[in-house]
Amino acid sequence: MRIIFWQNELAILQSAHIRSLAARPGHEVTLVAETDLYPERRALGWAVPSFGQARVLVAPDDAEIGRLVEERPSESVHIFTTIHAYRLVHRALRRAIRTEALVGIFSESGDFRGWKGLARLAVGRRNTLLYGRRIDFVVPTGQQGIRWFRRCGMAPSRTFPYGYWVENPQAALDSRPDPGPVRLMFLGQLIPRKGVDLVLRALAALREQRWEFVVMGVGAQEQELRAMARRLGIARRVRFLPARPNQEAIREVARSDVFILPSRFDGWGVVVNEALMCGVPVLCSSHCGAADLIQAPWLGEVFPAYSVAGLRTVLARWIAQGKRTPEATERIRSWSDRITGASASEYLLSVIRHVSGSGPRPTPPWYLTGNEAAPGRPLPREF
Repeated sequence: MRIIFWQNELAILQSAHIRSLAARPGHEVTLVAETDLYPERRALGWAVPSFGQARVLVAPDDAEIGRLVEERPSESVHIFTTIHAYRLVHRALRRAIRTEALVGIFSESGDFRGWKGLARLAVGRRNTLLYGRRIDFVVPTGQQGIRWFRRCGMAPSRTFPYGYWVENPQAALDSRPDPGPVRLMFLGQLIPRKGVDLVLRALAALREQRWEFVVMGVGAQEQELRAMARRLGIARRVRFLPARPNQEAIREVARSDVFILPSRFDGWGVVVNEALMCGVPVLCSSHCGAADLIQAPWLGEVFPAYSVAGLRTVLARWIAQGKRTPEATERIRSWSDRITGASASEYLLSVIRHVSGSGPRPTPPWYLTGNEAAPGRPLPREF
């Protein structure tokens, strides 16, 4: 099988499963990107990751795009990052749909909030009308992405939950939590969309419980959040840390008892993967794609987006449980084998086999069944 990924950049969010695919005998994998890394990614300390045996091409010309699309189409699968967002990706898509190759789309959910969300939905429906009949499968980020593409008109039979998959940090980390009060943590941009203000307001009503809240990141809202913590009378229990390189930041996550992603909207939220791989449970907003990973009560909990009351209830429950135990840590870390690059790549191949008519519809490996599944979190009906 010949698999070609068409992306905007060479991101760490894709390297684990592409490298795993390329290592499989009989699989020829190529990654094509518009650029290596955006400047803002480099400013955050990102570097171009290793894609193993995959062939990597950056900014190919039209002739090279044509050769990649037209070569051995009956053996080829092309997977495009979105339909219309990136010029090179879209040019290649328009050529690939004229061949007999399998065509797939990988994408986050559109941001569905407000009037801009309605405009994005209109564009999504237009794209489905233009290209949907020739798209064989869509692997969006989580059930949030599934709902988005179905609202855009994509057939349920062709949509399969997927996500972002990062390198496993376990081997290099000492994931024992710090002593003292229950350590809650947020890592990310300090902007309104990320919802750190919701956490501060929820914690202000939980002064009687023993907790500390570590906030790591930079952004336009930092001073406002510091002032809010002072105004709410919890500033001494909230620590703001500057952004650090990825591995240093994950070490801070690994020292925490609970990680929180309170976003008002997130297409995925890859730090959820990283926290779970460290054995740290996650409290995640329902408007994050990565909420799809919280499939059991011992992995964490999903709370209603925007709801301070809902978040307060969840926080109170997890703080009352006390410090993270070695047994809980090991259970989560063992489960996280389900979200490695190897596990994700096998599932992607199962999707490809299914849409080509040679296999059953696969269930995502991170979905728990039977006694493992969280109460109230049954598998979606199509699974």
